[in-house]
Amino acid sequence: MMQPNFEHGQFVEVEPGVELYYEYFGKAKGDPLLFVPGITLSTGVFEKQVAHFAKKHKVAVMDPRSQGRSSKVHYGNTYEQHGVDLKKVIEHAGLKNVTLIGWSSGAADVWSYVDQFGTGNLK
Repeated sequence: MMQPNFEHGQFVEVEPGVELYYEYFGKAKGDPLLFVPGITLSTGVFEKQVAHFAKKHKVAVMDPRSQGRSSKVHYGNTYEQHGVDLKKVIEHAGLKNVTLIGWSSGAADVWSYVDQFGTGNLK
């Protein structure tokens, strides 16, 4: 199992009382990648992908709202809100020209981001 990268792990408050957790791994040379897990999963699901891609890229993994180390709330657990949350993580992390990689329902979170905010900052 991927060890948490608490040295570079951070929380971003996406709304009052709701914090999302994300971590950085790897080098900052290549364009960044951001992995988004499916429902009920957390950053650890991408252990092998992080190990591979962090050799040449800055890699970020996140715990969506109500998952992993992020705040557990009974509201905002929709794809639309997850798209908004994803935008706030990207901004807080300062990710530019980022590739979003969503697995399972994480792909719907990525689609929601694109639907609401376009592809201007995406590779």
